[in-house]
Amino acid sequence: YRFAGGSETTSVSRFAFEGAPRDAAAARRAIAHGGLVVLCWHLMATPARRVVCKAVSLDASQREFWQSFYADAFAEFCAVNGLPAETREVAVESSAVDAVESGADAADDVAAA
Repeated sequence: YRFAGGSETTSVSRFAFEGAPRDAAAARRAIAHGGLVVLCWHLMATPARRVVCKAVSLDASQREFWQSFYADAFAEFCAVNGLPAETREVAVESSAVDAVESGADAADDVAAA
């Protein structure tokens, strides 16, 4: 997490699985999407207009879902705090989108735009 060009803050969570997960990639995606939910609280402290997902690739429907999710999540927050309505609009990006949408194999890690 980085706000307005400041230093990057990273949160790391470790999850223990009994034995090896049957589908490590699916577990990684689920945990990454959980992180996008938790990001709401960081964004309320320091609103940003853009989220770049580095943990996993997001296709067009996933990016659309998260943009709608953030708009809904921030609607009341903006109203209560007197923030302009456009503050609730957050662009969600992933730099490996083309590989995911085309069906090509993409690495789970993507670089920030």
